[in-house]
Amino acid sequence: MYAKFFKRLIDFILALVGIVVLSPLLLILIILGAMFMGGNPFFTQERPGLHERVFKLVKFRSMDNRRDANGELLPDEVRLNKYGRFLRASSLDELPELFNILVGDMALIGPRPLLVRYLDRYNEEQHHRHDVRPGLTGYAQAHGRNAVSWEDKFAMDVWYARNISFALDCQIIVDTVKAVLKRDGISSETSATMEEFMGTPEGVVSEWSLLRLGHTVPIFNMIYVDKQRQLLNESEIVRKSTWIFWAYGILFSIYFACLLLGNIVGIIVGIFTLLIGLYIACKIDLHINREAYEVGRKHRISAVEKTIQEFLGKENLTFEENLAFIEWYDINFEKLLPKKIVDTISEVYLIVVSFIIYMVSTLIDASNSIDVKHGLIVLILLFVLQKMADSSYLNNIIKYKNSCHRAVIGDYKEYLIEKKLNINRDV
Repeated sequence: MYAKFFKRLIDFILALVGIVVLSPLLLILIILGAMFMGGNPFFTQERPGLHERVFKLVKFRSMDNRRDANGELLPDEVRLNKYGRFLRASSLDELPELFNILVGDMALIGPRPLLVRYLDRYNEEQHHRHDVRPGLTGYAQAHGRNAVSWEDKFAMDVWYARNISFALDCQIIVDTVKAVLKRDGISSETSATMEEFMGTPEGVVSEWSLLRLGHTVPIFNMIYVDKQRQLLNESEIVRKSTWIFWAYGILFSIYFACLLLGNIVGIIVGIFTLLIGLYIACKIDLHINREAYEVGRKHRISAVEKTIQEFLGKENLTFEENLAFIEWYDINFEKLLPKKIVDTISEVYLIVVSFIIYMVSTLIDASNSIDVKHGLIVLILLFVLQKMADSSYLNNIIKYKNSCHRAVIGDYKEYLIEKKLNINRDV
């Protein structure tokens, strides 16, 4: 909904407001550009946009038109004067593109519009960067600009096109501001601007999506989510889920109502009703949606397999190589701060929630006073019930529904072992 409707509406409104608010600055830059560039302050060029339709891009000129004795333009680093460097460093040369956004040729956030002649040089994957409107700034602009390779840029662009969201656009705006203030990535490592893209040689893989940001669990998870989404979009299996939301709602309503009784009997009845109810609901859901869960499991395993291959830049990994990667993932996953926080919360959530509701219900009744001994008994009881809720038996019941990254990796490990055992039996 955001990508198809709200994004364009927001772009139009912000572009219109930006043109009005920044009109004095635009006028000043037009005058300065005419002075420092010796004439026309604008640079126009045809660029491919959404679905590779060509439009005319408008920018402030950042390089003059000085030529050599043969009438050929001088190299970029010579024609890029101090004023031009200032425009590029501050990204003020992009401001006229607000008019491109206003008419619908561009968006505020999206892959940068490149040269038309690059279209024939893209590989099949890189063409997908044109599945969305080009942007004034984009993920690649905020994460390296001209200092990253073409393959890295295109990998970021395609990833953005497949994961576009309002939250991601907001994050890119923040990251762009940081990059501009730090003056990061204005030039490439070998020239003042960016070398011409001549095509990606066969077998060359983007370092950004694999190694440039390091072998990190979050990067692996990001690639995995992209792979899983692609597989799920191809699936025609639909899970019947409406009924279970009603079941959960009724169970939790009974649970809170029992806790509000403010006594041990209420706590026991409430928590046991919740646990038994969830057990029954999960079993029924597994029976009704067995095919959907099994297909989902196959998709997750396939997505993990493809992600590991892309992450390591190698196909047809051996059993030992897969296990070595899983071991690496487990070790690094344990180091993640969010994982530690979630683990701590999961150990005490039922105790904390239940005890707070018990204490509140006790305080509501003015005739009751808090009995410390009574409270300690309740805490011990809640601890036992918490352990029951976290038991491996209950976790096994909802195994098919568990799709968090750590569980998926564990599921993939089981799949590899089963596959290995089956191969050994056949031999």
